[in-house]
Amino acid sequence: ELSLDHGFYKLEDDLSISEEKLELALEVDQYDLVLFVHYFGQRIKNIERLVALAKQHNLIVVEDCAHLYNYNTKGSNAGFLGDFTFYSLHKNFPLKEGGMLLQNNLALVEPEIQDTKKRNLADILFSFNSHAIAQKRIENYKIYERLIPQIAGVHPLRKYEAGDIPHNYPLVIEHGLRESLYFWLIDQEVRLMALYYRLIDPILVDDTNKNMHDLANNILNLPVHQDINEQDIVQLVELIDAGIKVLKT
Repeated sequence: ELSLDHGFYKLEDDLSISEEKLELALEVDQYDLVLFVHYFGQRIKNIERLVALAKQHNLIVVEDCAHLYNYNTKGSNAGFLGDFTFYSLHKNFPLKEGGMLLQNNLALVEPEIQDTKKRNLADILFSFNSHAIAQKRIENYKIYERLIPQIAGVHPLRKYEAGDIPHNYPLVIEHGLRESLYFWLIDQEVRLMALYYRLIDPILVDDTNKNMHDLANNILNLPVHQDINEQDIVQLVELIDAGIKVLKT
C-alpha cells in the first residue's frame, strides 16, 4: 500500500524457508528489510541461521508471530531473534482486538507508535497464564498427531517440533476434496478455517509458486485453542473421516 519495492523468497512445501533460496534472492536484489513468518504457530526450523544470513546482508529482520505467541511464555525463542517482532493478540487470547510490537534491537531508532485506542493492553495481556495456554495448545496438537494417521486421504503439513506454539493444526486434504469437505462439515454444523485459501495477487499469478497454489487449494486448519478438549478433537476427527468416506464414494 505504501508502494515500496519488494520481493518474495520461495517457501518449501511445508512453508519452511531454504537458506540457499533466500541467499539467491538476496544476491539478485538489494533489500533493506526481511520479514520471516512463523506460519500457523510453527516456529521456522532454521530461524537462527536465516537471521544470521540476513545480518550478513545488513538487513533489518522482522519476525511475524501473529500465529505464534510466545512472549511471556517458555520454550520458544521465536520472536526474540529479529530486530522487531509483531503479534496478533486476539488470535491467542480472549481479546476482541489488539496487537503488540516488540523491539529487540534497541540500537535502532524507536518507531513512532500511535496509540489511538488509549488502552493498556499490556496490563490485560499479562493477566493471562500464557504458559498454560501454550501448553494446552501443544497438548491438543499432539492429540491430532495421534489420531490423524488413522484417516486415509489426509496428511499433516508438519509434525510438532520444539519451539512450536500452535495456532491451529494444518491438515492437507488429498484428492481435491478440501472444498467439498469444508462445506460437508458446515452441513454437520462444524465450521473450520481454510487459511490462505486465496493467495495474494502477486503469488496467485506466479506459476513458479505451484507448491503454494496446491497448498492453498488443499489446506484445512483444525482448532487447537485452549477451550477445546480431547473429546472435542476425537469427535471432529471422526467427522472428517466420515466426510472423506462419503465424498469419495
